[in-house]
Amino acid sequence: MCLPKMKFENIELNVLHKISHSLVHKRDVASFISEVFDVLQHEMGLERGTLTLRRENILIIEASKGLTEEEKKRGQYKLGEGITGKVAESAKSRIIPDISGEPEFLDRTGARKSAKVAFICAPIISGGEVI
Repeated sequence: MCLPKMKFENIELNVLHKISHSLVHKRDVASFISEVFDVLQHEMGLERGTLTLRRENILIIEASKGLTEEEKKRGQYKLGEGITGKVAESAKSRIIPDISGEPEFLDRTGARKSAKVAFICAPIISGGEVI
């Protein structure tokens, strides 16, 4: 019974190891984020990922995996708007197991390709502020 959990924990440790290795060896943020997305895609099956940063009260996609430039440009949210905006406003992570039944998932990018897709949104906090 513990085998699947152990297997998942090994994947988690492998992912964290690869990401920490990248952090030490990459000199610029864009390169680091790109490598993190590559690790998550290879190790955990990431289809799409974004790094969204706060600019005043607007959240803008700064880096992505699996989005076109046009989709990336459409991915802007106000604080409190949709899941991304609410996570930024509350500073609390959200996990949505299936976005197809979630009215707060706005799909601004238009990148939703399949009906059953999970969505994980976690705030980045620096100096006590969501960035």
